[in-house]
Amino acid sequence: MRYQIWFFYYPTGLPISDSSHILRKKLKELHDKFDPDSRNSNFNNMMVVGHSMGGILTDLMTKDSGNKFYDAVFKVSLDGENFTQEEKELLRENLFFTHFPFIRRAVFIATPHRGSDIAIAWWARLLAKTISLPASLVNTTSSVLIHKKNLMREMPPEYQDVIPTSVSQLSPSSKIIQVNSELPYWKDVKYHSIIGIRDADKGPGSSDGIVPYESSHLDGAVSEYLVRDSHTCVSNPYTIAEVKRITLLHLKETDELKKSEGTANESPKNTLLRLSKVMSDLSKDQEFVDGLLSKMGHDPNAGGILGPDELQLLKKLIFNKDFAKFDEFPGFTVRGMGLSVKLAGLEAKKRREKNPEQAKPVEPPELKEDLIEPLGIPVPVKDVPAAPVAIDSLLKELGFGLKMGELLDPDAMKMQADNQRMVEVMNRLALNPKEKDKPKYKIRIEGGIVDTPQDLVAGLVTANCRIEVRDMRYFANFGKLYYNGAEVLTAYWLNTGVPVPGTGKNLMMPVTHSQHELHVKGPDFKLKICFYFGVDGKLEFRSFDTADQSWICGRIAKIYNGKEAIEAVRIAGETIRTFNRIQKENPDLPFGGYYELGVCLDSNAVIEFHMRGETTLFPLTHDVKYFQGDGEIEEIMRKLPYDGAGEYVPDLKRVLGSVPADDISKLPIPALRDQIKEVKDAYGKALLAVPGK
Repeated sequence: MRYQIWFFYYPTGLPISDSSHILRKKLKELHDKFDPDSRNSNFNNMMVVGHSMGGILTDLMTKDSGNKFYDAVFKVSLDGENFTQEEKELLRENLFFTHFPFIRRAVFIATPHRGSDIAIAWWARLLAKTISLPASLVNTTSSVLIHKKNLMREMPPEYQDVIPTSVSQLSPSSKIIQVNSELPYWKDVKYHSIIGIRDADKGPGSSDGIVPYESSHLDGAVSEYLVRDSHTCVSNPYTIAEVKRITLLHLKETDELKKSEGTANESPKNTLLRLSKVMSDLSKDQEFVDGLLSKMGHDPNAGGILGPDELQLLKKLIFNKDFAKFDEFPGFTVRGMGLSVKLAGLEAKKRREKNPEQAKPVEPPELKEDLIEPLGIPVPVKDVPAAPVAIDSLLKELGFGLKMGELLDPDAMKMQADNQRMVEVMNRLALNPKEKDKPKYKIRIEGGIVDTPQDLVAGLVTANCRIEVRDMRYFANFGKLYYNGAEVLTAYWLNTGVPVPGTGKNLMMPVTHSQHELHVKGPDFKLKICFYFGVDGKLEFRSFDTADQSWICGRIAKIYNGKEAIEAVRIAGETIRTFNRIQKENPDLPFGGYYELGVCLDSNAVIEFHMRGETTLFPLTHDVKYFQGDGEIEEIMRKLPYDGAGEYVPDLKRVLGSVPADDISKLPIPALRDQIKEVKDAYGKALLAVPGK
């Protein structure tokens, strides 16, 4: 059975607008519970079947009211002082609404879209008088619709000093019937009519005994089925057969839509290859398999060395052709990631011992006196390379259709000279000694000479430059892999330790990347640089020249302007200075202390914590034993959470805060979307404990 059937029961005598409000509220509650992000294709292809007045309620789920219902009754604004707050809420709930986009098809059975004269017959009025409405409804509605006649254009016929029932509201002269019959259906909803005609041979002029054909007929219906039966035709076998036909048609068209959307997503323009697909293809080549086993796990530049357990698992996956598991490989815990980095450090140390002449990082010469330079931005045209650099010049050919590296961003390349100059200046200013009597590197700008990153940024603000600092979140693209020209999703998967409800498993998530980006727009230049601690062991400002692969996403967690931007830059500079000192005190730290002093996330967490009093980044790996001084940055590092201590459930706010997308449905990894949704739902309902910080 491919349908899940839900029934809506409501008091027959309740005013139509009130029953409609109750149905709308219940549908919204179901949507918020089962599909809050509107990603479930089954929920988003709902079909609603309504008989008689139930058809009117269905009608109201597929239309937008605008102000039509309210304006048809009242001549004053709802926002004025004519109504109490309680009255305003009542009117908004009952007279203002929009369609539900997840309802894609409606079936109307014996529905009086334009009302029925039977509603004003003597026996119908007598029946209406026997209906007892809830006291709370009577009291509130009376106050608005009866006691405020002076605010109305005219007293609606169904309100004759009494609260109307659904029976009286089905009159052709009823305001709700008249206005509703003029409202158009939502453009994406398909609707069908099933109409009883009793013993007639055709529709026009006939009736089911209660509702005339002309009231049930809809010009835009996909189909109209006439059944020789009365208003109770809902139980007629022919009616049942027609409803079944429509439900099967809906399934068929929904399946075709899903298929076409899937094909569109797989078009070459949007191709994003999974690592499992690449491995499945290349595993047929034994030369590739041999090369992979000999190199993977021993090259830090290819994403980090693997521990013995991960290497064994890798071999097992290849030999067993269990390629699907590559899409969540290696599945490190935070501690496991630390072991990986340590092993990579040992391998790097062996290479250095074999090649002692290997080039060391070039540092600026120690100054004997102040060095003052002009900012030099924009860089003079004569100093900018004339020949454009090929966008694929950074890609390394690996064979077997594989390339590794990054593509240059043509737009960023236009700013490259200015970016690189700004990076050079900012990093040198950050490393200036704090002692006043020591020589410093200084920059001459309009209005004076500066010797700190924050003073430079403040000077640019004074010079009418627009400054913006963005706290950015991404997925970390360690693999940077392309296969036959297409991007390969080479995430470095992390076991967060957060349980996914009902699965017995923990949330697996690609390792995230964080950086603060400095955007500067001047009168005759613009530039963009970023700040983070990289696996190369450098905490610094960096040039922004490459194009990100689409799967790593990107989310702006916070934007700082004005004085806040200047302060964020100050803390970044202080962090560079602090890390540089600690690295010199601990020269044997692998990769310059990457992981031991933190990863990219830790250095940016310092800025976030300073600016906002908390951090929403995960995981943080710094070992506080390296931050025992009394400096500002070391004090912040000691206050930050630490995720490498052992097996525990981390702060969910930080795990979810690191996700690089505001809208989870935009994440390009379906399984990850589903897992995060489950965790978010449980978190929101307090089904998962949130540990203290």
